[in-house]
Amino acid sequence: LITRVEGDGLVGRLGGEEFAVFLPGADLQAALQCGEMLCAHAIAASCASNEPWLHPTISIGATMRDENEPIGHTLKRADKALYMAKDLGRARLQFDPGPSRMKLIDDVIKARA
Repeated sequence: LITRVEGDGLVGRLGGEEFAVFLPGADLQAALQCGEMLCAHAIAASCASNEPWLHPTISIGATMRDENEPIGHTLKRADKALYMAKDLGRARLQFDPGPSRMKLIDDVIKARA
């Protein structure tokens, strides 16, 4: 992971096989591109393996931190998205928009109705 995350990105192990990637200053597009690149790399590594028992997968729960949001809340939302990604199938990214972005999405939907 460390070699795949560019720029100011930080990678940290949360425990077991769970890691967090922090992308300070990244916008939504850049964050999603990073997640998609990590998924593609895991799939390529799995296909390139000559060992029948070695088939790494990756599930990513992504979110963006709302201004002034405690980091613990951000991590909980990312963790929730991670388990949703696992439930929906491995080698995928699931995004939790967060409270402020969810309100924006709801407002856009209501305006279209």
